[in-house]
Amino acid sequence: MARQTNIKISGSIENLIFYNRKKGFYVRTKPASVKQSAATQKRSSDFGKAAQLEKVFRHLLTNAIPDSKDRAMQRRFRTALYKYLTAQIPVCGFEFNTESLLAERLKQRPALFQNHAQQIILQMPSLIPDKHITAPVHTISVKMNICVAYCNIENINDCNSFQTTFDFAYNNIATASSNITMPFEISSDCLLLSAVNLRYEKANTHTPVTDKRWLPAGITAQLPQT
Repeated sequence: MARQTNIKISGSIENLIFYNRKKGFYVRTKPASVKQSAATQKRSSDFGKAAQLEKVFRHLLTNAIPDSKDRAMQRRFRTALYKYLTAQIPVCGFEFNTESLLAERLKQRPALFQNHAQQIILQMPSLIPDKHITAPVHTISVKMNICVAYCNIENINDCNSFQTTFDFAYNNIATASSNITMPFEISSDCLLLSAVNLRYEKANTHTPVTDKRWLPAGITAQLPQT
């Protein structure tokens, strides 16, 4: 920064900026433009793609997310997708509600696999509700909402989802296993995620539990597996 003496002006000429402050008139050079490195540009591109994927998946998996407008959850989900894009770190295991972890509430989880005909199969395991599902006291039934969604990483307009629900009486009777074929196919550029949430109904209210401490939800499976 230099001080103007004989000439006192404000404005800019080429790379010089003339300005007035309380103690006088000064001149400084314009800051040089910073050129991003290839690595910086790549990180910026990957983060932008992760932000797009987060928005798409959050929309497709809405019915499995307790609060899809939760900004903290959105940031965590975006970071998880960024880590998948840049380091192939699995999205499977992501928790939408950190106050009620699905990993602690559900011991038997639906799985995803692709058969020889390239069909996507949702595999629902047999489970004993009061053994494999942790529930609040006085629970009489549990609803399991499952959303399966894919998005093409190179073309986010190529996306789709499937939703289903299982209702269990909260007892010690084993349920039957089942397989559900998804009504779509995916290409090698796609990421496929399965999300699950649990909803409990208590005997004394006969209404779903709304306490956030009992709203577990998370990503239980993905394709491709990493």
